[in-house]
Amino acid sequence: MEKMQLRQSYQNMWHSDLLGSIKKDTPYCCFAVFWYVCCAGYMPCSGKCYESSCSELCLGTEGFMLCLQQVACIFSMVACIVGSDELREASQILNLLADLVYCTVCACR
Repeated sequence: MEKMQLRQSYQNMWHSDLLGSIKKDTPYCCFAVFWYVCCAGYMPCSGKCYESSCSELCLGTEGFMLCLQQVACIFSMVACIVGSDELREASQILNLLADLVYCTVCACR
């Protein structure tokens, strides 16, 4: 209960917006790009698949997964509005592909 009350006093404010973060903290952004570790190093096997030698590929794969999920969400919303079964199926396929990419990225770390 005490932790919950303490958390309510947080302001929940960002120091900078997403686009301004590169300008505000350029050294950290450069560090994150060039020394990227998949899964942020949180998984016990992070770094054991030599992802530091192909960090751009790992980062691109994770970004691709996010893009697939966003497109699947858009397809799903349009399918609800229009009532199209084809778009609903396309949304489910894209979501499945995003899950497959997610499992691929997380499994190799």
